[in-house]
Amino acid sequence: MNKNREFEIRGVNHIALVCKDMARTVEFYRDVLGMPLTKTIDLPNNMGQHFFFDIGNGDSLAFFWFPNARDGVPGVSAPSTLPGQGGLASAHGSMNHLAFDVPAEQSALRAAERVVWQCPLYWYSVPALLSLWFEKVLAHGWAYGSGGDALKGKRALWVTTTGAPEAAVSL
Repeated sequence: MNKNREFEIRGVNHIALVCKDMARTVEFYRDVLGMPLTKTIDLPNNMGQHFFFDIGNGDSLAFFWFPNARDGVPGVSAPSTLPGQGGLASAHGSMNHLAFDVPAEQSALRAAERVVWQCPLYWYSVPALLSLWFEKVLAHGWAYGSGGDALKGKRALWVTTTGAPEAAVSL
């Protein structure tokens, strides 16, 4: 096997995704998940912005925001279904998926005295990334189901935001 002698590869500096709404993305990752916003770069010719969140261990999660970008197309810019339920292919140059360090997330949950989930309510559900986190981290046999008692006795709170004025959501 050939070895790279030009430079040392020590891990991933950042992964860059594309977001539709920069303000909501910053609000969620910085204010809800607690990831510090460490850098914002204005792209030339008003093309948009590139911004970075600290995710620990010297790594970053980055986003591009292009104000004139087209909407994503399921099955083209992202997989059309979940793994095991159909095709996984996405377009060249797209972001196919993001994987969490599940054991570390589960360890943090196990160590927590209480768990608070705060997220916006999107079409009667949680944002897709949080839904994926629930699916992977709160796994059957760990958090629920047969033998799934890792969170038994934990206090939890779920707080939702709507991004709408109070009059739009009050009874």
